[in-house]
Amino acid sequence: MLFDFLKKKNYADAIYTDLHLITDDKELESCTWVSVKDGRIQIIGEGDTYGDLKGKDTQLYDLGGRWLGPGIREPFADPAGTVLSGMFLKASPDWTLDRLLQELGTFAKTQTQAGFCLVWNVPAALFAKKQEASQPEGEEASDPYNDRINEVSNGLPVILMFEDGISLRLNSAAVELVTARADAIGATTISPELALDAVISMDYEAQAKCFMDLSYEKAVRGVTAVTGTASNSYFDKLYRDLLINAISCGMLKQKFYGSYPLHRMFNPQTVLFSLNKAKTDCLELGGKLDYTSITVDCSSDKNLSCFFTEEYLKGLALDAADRGYGMRIRALDREAAMMAIQVLGEISDSYKKLTWLVLHDEEISEEQRSRLYLGNVIEGSLSQSQSGGRTFAQATEEASALMGLPLEWGSLTEGTPADLAVFDFDPREASNVDLIPAYMTILDGEPVYTMGKDNAQTWTTVMKAHLDTIAGDFDFVAEEPEELVQE
Repeated sequence: MLFDFLKKKNYADAIYTDLHLITDDKELESCTWVSVKDGRIQIIGEGDTYGDLKGKDTQLYDLGGRWLGPGIREPFADPAGTVLSGMFLKASPDWTLDRLLQELGTFAKTQTQAGFCLVWNVPAALFAKKQEASQPEGEEASDPYNDRINEVSNGLPVILMFEDGISLRLNSAAVELVTARADAIGATTISPELALDAVISMDYEAQAKCFMDLSYEKAVRGVTAVTGTASNSYFDKLYRDLLINAISCGMLKQKFYGSYPLHRMFNPQTVLFSLNKAKTDCLELGGKLDYTSITVDCSSDKNLSCFFTEEYLKGLALDAADRGYGMRIRALDREAAMMAIQVLGEISDSYKKLTWLVLHDEEISEEQRSRLYLGNVIEGSLSQSQSGGRTFAQATEEASALMGLPLEWGSLTEGTPADLAVFDFDPREASNVDLIPAYMTILDGEPVYTMGKDNAQTWTTVMKAHLDTIAGDFDFVAEEPEELVQE
C-alpha cells in the first residue's frame, strides 16, 4: 500500500524528523518521523524512509530528538471573557438582584476613566417581578429598579444587557445620552445598537492587544485548540466578528470551537437557527473557528431564569443531535445534575459520536445513581473545569472528547489534523502539563511558535504588521508568560 501511495508522487508539505513519538500505540513507538500533507498527518514512519515523500517544496524540520505529540486542548476556556475582562462585567445566571447590585457597585468604582458601566448576560428574571410603590396622583411613578441602580452607579451611565443579547435596561444617566444621540440623528426609535453606540466607546486597540497576548501565551504552552462558551449577546457577536478578522489575517494561532450558551428556555428552533448561522459564518475559515455544541446553565429552582424542565432539555438535545451538535450541561444543583445525566444518558446511546457532558459539584449517592442511566455521558466538576492541573492524556485525548471532537484527534493518527506540539522531554512525565513550555507548536502542519525563534518581541512585531491593516497604528509589546516552569 505504501508503494502504491509513493508512485503517485504525493509529496509532503512538511516532514518532521529525528523525534520521539508520544503515543500509546506499541507499533508506533519506534517511529522517528512524521510527514504532513494538506494540514493532516500523512505518514508516520521510522528510519530514513521518507526520502520519496520529499519534493522541492517540502519543508524539513529536524527536532533534534525532542518529543512530538498531539497539541494541547483547552475544553473549558473563556476567550471572550478574557478579551473583554476589565472592560465589561459578565453576570452569572445564579445571581440575585442584590448580588447584581453589589457587583455593579464594585465594578462602577473601577470604571471612572472608561466613563460607563456595562453588565451583560443579566438574568431577565431579576426584573420580572413588579414592585409596588405608593405615588400621589398626578405625579410620575418612579422606577424602583432604576433608583437602586442609580444609587450604586458612581454617577456613571449604566447599561444592563439581558441574556438574549437584545433587551437592555438603562439607568438615568444612560437614558440622557441615548436620548441626546437619537435626537441628534433624528432617530424615531431606539435600537440596542443605537443605545450601545451612544454610551460605549469600544477600545479596539485594547481588544487586539488582548487577542495577541492570549494567542501568544497559549502557543508557548503548545495549545492548538480551545473551546470557549460564547454568549449570544451583542458583545459576543462582536467578539466573534473580531475573532474572524483576526483568524483571517493570521493573528491567532489556535483553533476555536464555539459552544452556543443557553441560560433560559428559549424556543429550540431559534437556538438551533442561531447555532447553524454561527457555524455557517465560519465555513470559509479553514476549520479554525467552528461550533460543535450547546452549553446549558441548568437549575431546578423555578425562581431562577436558568430553570429548565426535563421535557425541554430532552427535546432540545434530540433536535441538536439530529443536526450534529452535542450538549454540555452545567448543573447548578443536585436535582439538575440528576436530571441532566438521565436526559443525556438516554440520548447518548443513539448518538455516540457526539459529546454529552454534565458538569456538577454535587454528591450523588449510590442509591440515587442506581435510578439513573449514564449511557455515554461524561461527568466532570464545575470547579475542575475552571482550573488546571492536567496530565498530558487529560489535556489531549480526554480534552478532545470534552470538546466534541473525534477521540483520535487527541492522538497521533494518520489522516487526522496535524495540530501538534513538541516538547524538550516526554510531557507524560509532568504532573501538570499546563505549566510546561513547548519547544514548538504546530497548526495544520505548520509551526506557529518555536522556542528561541519566537519571543514576545518578535511575536509583537509580526502581529502588529497584521493588526495595522485593521486597527491602525498603536504601540504595545507582549509579555512573556511568567507561570511556565521546567519540570
